[in-house]
Amino acid sequence: MALDSSRPVARAGLAGLLLAAAGCTAGDLPPADALRLPVGVGRVPGTDWLLVSGGNLDEAHSRGALWLLDLAPVLAALDDPAATSGACRTGDAPGDPLECDASALVAAERTVYVPTGAGNVAVDPGPSVQPARAYVPVRDPAGLVWMELDTRADPPRIDCGQGPDAR
Repeated sequence: MALDSSRPVARAGLAGLLLAAAGCTAGDLPPADALRLPVGVGRVPGTDWLLVSGGNLDEAHSRGALWLLDLAPVLAALDDPAATSGACRTGDAPGDPLECDASALVAAERTVYVPTGAGNVAVDPGPSVQPARAYVPVRDPAGLVWMELDTRADPPRIDCGQGPDAR
């Protein structure tokens, strides 16, 4: 059906509909340097690093994410609250909880992207030789993704056959 130029309201309405549809399917990714809708966590064997999955359950992005967080500042602050780093702090009153800024703990250069609907992270330390593996169930499409974890690197490398754009 052709648009009639004498009906500007119809043209504007159709343009708005097309823009809304394009916004839902845009290829934007969750942030690499900050947690967004985290749903799962697993510790990388033999390290002070955590894997955190983001499910993209609101479908605001084109994919979910798997972030790597440095647990060392958290552990140090728990051992000695006076030795808190820029990432973690305690309140002024005795007994105040420890609070950590997750974005200061994320190793953004190691973030990888997984299908939407990522769930909890299961980590298999594997045999005594490399590599360990992490498994994450995903919803869209339904399945299970896995990745190898190179714990010889610091921060550990996540390899799931992704390209240079971490997809």
